[in-house]
Amino acid sequence: MQNLWWLVVLWLLTPPCLAEQFRIVTWNLNWFPGKNQAPTLAQRALHMSEAREALLNLKPDFLCLQEVRDYDSVRQLIEVLPRFQVHVVSRFIEPIGNIIGIQQAAICGNIAAESAWSESWKRGKAVDPPRGFAFSATRTGGGNYLLLYSVHFKSNLGSISDDIAKREEASRQLLGHEAEMEKTYSRIGKVAVVVGGDFNTTPDDPRFESEQTFVDLKKAFLWSWADILPMDRITIQGHGRYPDATFDGFFVKNCKIVSVNVIDTGETSDHRAVRMIVLVP
Repeated sequence: MQNLWWLVVLWLLTPPCLAEQFRIVTWNLNWFPGKNQAPTLAQRALHMSEAREALLNLKPDFLCLQEVRDYDSVRQLIEVLPRFQVHVVSRFIEPIGNIIGIQQAAICGNIAAESAWSESWKRGKAVDPPRGFAFSATRTGGGNYLLLYSVHFKSNLGSISDDIAKREEASRQLLGHEAEMEKTYSRIGKVAVVVGGDFNTTPDDPRFESEQTFVDLKKAFLWSWADILPMDRITIQGHGRYPDATFDGFFVKNCKIVSVNVIDTGETSDHRAVRMIVLVP
């Protein structure tokens, strides 16, 4: 009985765990650095300078990147941000020639990750999705966890049916991994999950009306753009046969979205950055 009394006293004296606020940015950097597959040194240097200047204005706490070349490029990029460090940069293997690709995903932050890694998508029954995901788990000030993903789903450069099937397969694998990680880390504390990236699909476009990617993801997560008008969330401007689109953004779980905005980053990339402020346990 005496031990129980002391437990009650300790509980009463322990201050409540307040939610923490984080600025999280997702950004497809367009073949970074250089803006093409085989850039000159001058093109790489200019792109690096543009992106570093943009980051100073974005002021993220966490950064989810897509289409980056390698670890060294990301490390050099974030040197302008105080206390920032690389959590993980993927090393996806291209299907042709088994070479390291230059469309990698990365996660960085001003808090060290407790664990971080990347995985390529596995071949499904009928399709083989490109790339994969980067993942990090960070312990928050309250002793809980923020689980971050950076993803880049299949583009729309192939046949519509094939592209959709590859995105649907990637989303199924993402949901499976997230459920496993949430179960694992929730044994230690509360878990908030944020998936940032370039999903290359949108519920606004009739071309994708049969696609299940967003349908499946919305069953498990809240879409960051759910209450924002399409005209206010264009992340990639249309060109040729492609209309304006909201391909970039976040899916979140167990956290509260305070705000989410498209940030005009000029000519740094064909994609605009998306900055979200969230409250996590």
